[in-house]
Amino acid sequence: MAPWGMKWADRWIKTRDPNESSSSSQNNRIHVSAFDNYQGIGPKKYSFSEAAEAADHFSIHNLLIDYGDFGEVYKGSLDGEIRAIRKLSNLPDVHSQADLERKIMAAGRLRHRNLLQLDGYCIDGANTLLIFKYFSNGSLKYNLHGKENILDWKKRRNIALDSSRGLEYLHEVVPGQSKITHLNIKSDNILLDDNFLPKLCSPTENIIGKTQVGKYSYKSDIYSFGVILLELITGRKAIDEGTDIVMWANPLIERALNREYADFVDSRLQSFDHEEMYRMIFCANICINQPPNSCPSMREIHLALQVSMPLGIALDEKKYNKLQLRATYKDLFFCWAISCGRRVTSCARVQSKYNDRKIREYSDDESSSYIEEENQRNNLEHYSYGELVEATEFFSNNRLVGEGASGAVYRGKLGKEVVAIKKFKIIVNEEQENLEDQFEIEVLTRIRHPNVVKLIGYCSEGSNRLLVLEYLMNKSLNSYLHGKKFLDWSSRLNIAIGSAKGILYLHKYGIIHRDIKTDNILLDNNLEPKIADFSLSKFLPNTDNISHITSVLKGTNILGEKLNKLSVMENIELL
Repeated sequence: MAPWGMKWADRWIKTRDPNESSSSSQNNRIHVSAFDNYQGIGPKKYSFSEAAEAADHFSIHNLLIDYGDFGEVYKGSLDGEIRAIRKLSNLPDVHSQADLERKIMAAGRLRHRNLLQLDGYCIDGANTLLIFKYFSNGSLKYNLHGKENILDWKKRRNIALDSSRGLEYLHEVVPGQSKITHLNIKSDNILLDDNFLPKLCSPTENIIGKTQVGKYSYKSDIYSFGVILLELITGRKAIDEGTDIVMWANPLIERALNREYADFVDSRLQSFDHEEMYRMIFCANICINQPPNSCPSMREIHLALQVSMPLGIALDEKKYNKLQLRATYKDLFFCWAISCGRRVTSCARVQSKYNDRKIREYSDDESSSYIEEENQRNNLEHYSYGELVEATEFFSNNRLVGEGASGAVYRGKLGKEVVAIKKFKIIVNEEQENLEDQFEIEVLTRIRHPNVVKLIGYCSEGSNRLLVLEYLMNKSLNSYLHGKKFLDWSSRLNIAIGSAKGILYLHKYGIIHRDIKTDNILLDNNLEPKIADFSLSKFLPNTDNISHITSVLKGTNILGEKLNKLSVMENIELL
């Protein structure tokens, strides 16, 4: 039986898609030769001004996806075609421009029908842009969770099969050499063309050095692919009302493997092939629950998803048929963070994001009596979006001062004055009781204190929200304490006193900052501290009608669960 099985598998390999990786030595030599001696074919180079103009100067109206620390994707028109323009951020400062360009060109040579092809790029100082074909069908996440039209089983099964082909190609693109690990497999990063053929977004961060080679293994991709399979099977989001899909699925998956599909398979599916469903559930289970030392390869997963391939030939079924719920909550949390493309310091921090939604938050109207009566909004300058685009040179990364969860801050020049311009990010497809940008504007227009950063003006045009703030050349307390500069004791004491005065002023008028840290204390030319970044701030509620308040941690978690027990005043002592 074994020899027949080997021959059967060999015949299957010979009839594989020519776009997929091959293990033959001849194809190997051809692939490496083409890879090393590439001339004149590949991604086209654009200027920063061309790409910026195509994306309407990176207007929020054109924003497609926000990847947080990995940058944003904008819709734009280049050379008469609609493109997706990805603006990378926070690139490691280890590459020369020539080295970065060489690595981007290498990424452009990855060729597979289930990989998103890199069509163009731009490298201009700190600005690095990647340009891809635009797919109007959007992402798998949108088609599964954001559309009224339901993806039928045939489409879902084909998406799973073709996505596994693309991921297998990455893991085995040059046999015998290091695997290419994607590290950001999630339903947001699988795009669908007009025929619902999936395209994995290229693993550009890995190739250009945004992730550390060798720090993660391909096994994180296997786990993340298991999460994708669960989404296709169940119709649930990776995180649904604060519960991640793996924690939800594990108590039910053993029954599903016994072909009892009720309460597990998406109830919106009108029909499906039971054998195909079993294969997909089986593969999802071994992706998320198999111990790392016996983790399946993507080649095994791809073969096992095909009903025409006997399961015993695709992989060792006996090795995987025993349910092994080996992952602790911490393990699952870490893998979920990788699959969602999140940077996480502890479980408590992400848990807080979802738990906080369950706590009643009070509106601005209920809290307005706590704020200072003097409203200085009339004294603020109102700027057009075009003025701020010009002031920051199209929001060039060469002018990027810093970036956080709520937005990015750029150095700009308005007239003769150098200012800080904060460009807010918009959270798409997520309900919020109080938008962070609106609240920060509300706070900064009503408060004035020498130890709080000064608001000069603002811009509000459609979805584009920006603040114009005083620019402090000395940057943050963090850059002084932990950089090359040195602060003497007298300066440190004055900074501590000034920061305490600023926080006391905020508390007096019912404002809790919720993100006091050395990064958010800026220093002026006289080393006078200024509290900045009110994106996580809240008004204290009216205690006459209070039923309960949240004690959930927000902001940067530096002491894990211990910090949950500290009051806001104790947080000051950490400085």
